[in-house]
Amino acid sequence: MSSLPLATWNPSSKSGIRPFEITRDLRQVAELVSEAFAEELDEASNSALRELQFLGNLARILRLGYLNSFSSYSPFDGFVWMDTSRVVGNISLQRMDPYGRRWQVANIAVARSHQRQGIARQLLGHAMNYLKDMGAQYAVLQVRSNNKIALDLYTKYGFARMGGTTELKGRTPLPASIASSSAIVASIPVYEWRKIYDLARSQVEYHAQWWHPLRKGEFVNDWPQRLGERLTSALGKSYVHRFGVRTKAGHYATAAIIQSQCWRRQHEISWWTRSQLYGHYETAMASFIAQVIQNQPGFQIKVQIDADHTEGIEALQGIGLRAITTLDTMRCVLGHTSNDTTTRFR
Repeated sequence: MSSLPLATWNPSSKSGIRPFEITRDLRQVAELVSEAFAEELDEASNSALRELQFLGNLARILRLGYLNSFSSYSPFDGFVWMDTSRVVGNISLQRMDPYGRRWQVANIAVARSHQRQGIARQLLGHAMNYLKDMGAQYAVLQVRSNNKIALDLYTKYGFARMGGTTELKGRTPLPASIASSSAIVASIPVYEWRKIYDLARSQVEYHAQWWHPLRKGEFVNDWPQRLGERLTSALGKSYVHRFGVRTKAGHYATAAIIQSQCWRRQHEISWWTRSQLYGHYETAMASFIAQVIQNQPGFQIKVQIDADHTEGIEALQGIGLRAITTLDTMRCVLGHTSNDTTTRFR
């Protein structure tokens, strides 16, 4: 996996850093990640980890080592820190393009028994050297904005913040009294999906779009999709609401999509606003959101919003939602590119 000399690896004691091996390490790494991020993992993440643990057991039985090279976007890349045959640290890497120029640092996990020993720092440094040796140009990761220790570590290794996303949650009925929404907020016709897509893209920093791109397929509403929406709505299974504030130029200053899944009793809400118009429409939009979802009591609410849109976050908190977590996206420039003047990683 790596041509770098693993000076810290001691074969006799089976301790130190070595490349991740699926048949030997997958099960232990899944258990390690589950332990390290126990308080942060949601139901979907825990389910994925259980699947990895199962795959790890299967790999050991069937010797499925070929999975490491099965795909150019293999999730099974990285390094582990061993302590007498036990995995106590892990860094996972994922190639994000066919040429190996862009990589994601998926996670860094260290067992509680081995924290504060510099293992995370050494794993990250080793991984960054490996990526440079592979000819990578960028490395990107996500970190909780309140994780000061991790933020300091990533900053020291050349990572800089590109933006972030805040997730808010709640449950209907909302505890706050809801004011009437302003008449400037109106439903958006389904055929204007492209205007919502363009608005959403305006909030995503240019260099972040290749890592977590907004795909047209998430916004397109052609006739088969419209038919599907009408059918599920008629059957009472799910509803989709699109609404926003239109500018005089015909674009949208702010817009939101509510996807109400009755069978799961859940409202999933995405909200975008042009950054130059922060502070103008938040109260009206939050009130409109509340009015749409209030008539379905007992539903869970999950909202995704730009972390820098503080006025929007405050407006959502004003209707009774709670800010659960903010994930910052950070990027490190590993090599010189003609389209980027950021300082080269050292």
